[in-house]
Order: sequence, then C-alpha cells, then structure tokens
Amino acid sequence: MKSLMEIVDEAVKCPLQFKLSDNSVATTEVNPAYEDWRQKDQLVLSWINNSHTLSVLSTVALQVLT
Repeated sequence: MKSLMEIVDEAVKCPLQFKLSDNSVATTEVNPAYEDWRQKDQLVLSWINNSHTLSVLSTVALQVLT
C-alpha cells in the first residue's frame, strides 16, 4: 500500500516513458520504471473512480471528455 500512496501524494514522480541514450536523447525503448508507475497510477485511478456514486462519476466522465 505504501508504494501506491507514493503515487497519490506524488512522492514518486512519473518517470520518462522512454529510456535515454548516453547523450540524453529519448530512445524508442520503453522505460520499465514508467510501466511500473503507470500500472500503479491506473490502479489508484480505478479505486478513486469506483468509490464515486454514479452521479459523481458521470460528472467526472463529462469533465474528462470536454
């Protein structure tokens, strides 16, 4: 649970999506730290969304779409 709380309170920032080359240029190789962070972020987001009532969730969904 501690590692998920770090996502919520932003103690762990989102890593770069792609690895950097030796000269700090983004490559096409996905950063495993990003994949791990994104999985945790999506889990937390699903918990938050599933805790809303239907009326609140529909309002949130409308805000995302606009």
